[in-house]
Amino acid sequence: MIMPVTTYEIYWKWGIFMEIISWIWDNRDGIIASIVAAIICWVIKKALEIIQIKKSIYSGNWEQLIYDNNDYTGEPIKRDIYKLKHKKLRYSGKMTVNIVGTISRVSPEKQKHRKWHVIGYLEGNILTMMYQAKEAQKSRGCIYVKLFADFEFRGYYLEEHSDGTIDKTPLIIKKKGK
Repeated sequence: MIMPVTTYEIYWKWGIFMEIISWIWDNRDGIIASIVAAIICWVIKKALEIIQIKKSIYSGNWEQLIYDNNDYTGEPIKRDIYKLKHKKLRYSGKMTVNIVGTISRVSPEKQKHRKWHVIGYLEGNILTMMYQAKEAQKSRGCIYVKLFADFEFRGYYLEEHSDGTIDKTPLIIKKKGK
């Protein structure tokens, strides 16, 4: 049941509304200054984050070489390019995603269209990442690699297939241009 509104209630509510509008008008300089200060702080924070990412030696292009044997000999069966952004964090005792990026297949030729999103965590000499295909095809798994030499990680990626089997495939990830 809808209750009728009296004229007094309308004037009372209108009066409160007008007081709020009046207060905002009287304090507009402070309100505008607060909004501008908040925007400036946000821009500075983002700029510092971009600088931090660009300064990291782990940001940039990396090459992944996938092998079909555990001794990393012979020609790789697949090659991928990683474009990574590494955000240096102070270690807090908690696992925090500090690497994000994409993976693009460069060989074999018939798989050049394949791309993945990747997120990960770098702590010390161990890099752990998870990847998920950008396309509709189900392709996801995880990567566990250890620092082997300067700008070179060696380890495995794990991927589950539709029949429930899990592949453990050896790989090398090394920085391009180093």
